Amino acid sequence: MKKLTVFTLIVLLATFMCQAQKGNIPYEISHRAMPKGNNFAKIMPEKVGNFVRSKFKPPRPGFDGECVYSDGQTEILVLFGLAKDYNETQKTVRTMAMDAETQDLTENKQVFKKDPSYALMVNSKSSFFIWTRGFYYFSVESKSGKENLDRFMNAFPY
Repeated sequence: MKKLTVFTLIVLLATFMCQAQKGNIPYEISHRAMPKGNNFAKIMPEKVGNFVRSKFKPPRPGFDGECVYSDGQTEILVLFGLAKDYNETQKTVRTMAMDAETQDLTENKQVFKKDPSYALMVNSKSSFFIWTRGFYYFSVESKSGKENLDRFMNAFPY
């Protein structure tokens, strides 16, 4: 009976830790769909919640892809791409995070691991969320408050 109790406690603790980790990843990105293919015109949705894609540039060697989404009042800038391997993906998201980091951050959460790696950074002027899905990477910036970043990210498929 004692072994069963210890085993039960271990299972409960492991379950609790998995749930705690799940709740700590912003926007639950680890539970979202994985992008497929390399046709970014199709991968990047034309509509995300109330936001409509108004600009699209596919990625090309040495340059990120770029989309601008707007809901009529707020613009969201999205950079994206598909790296050739894990090292390139990690280098890209770390560089994006370093570029976005400022002295006056009110929120700064960065986790770099296999997948997903992410960085959420908020200051008085803008909000950034950078993350990976496999070898895909995305960076979302809102210059009009974290609530607009939240609205966009809550509707973004990846």
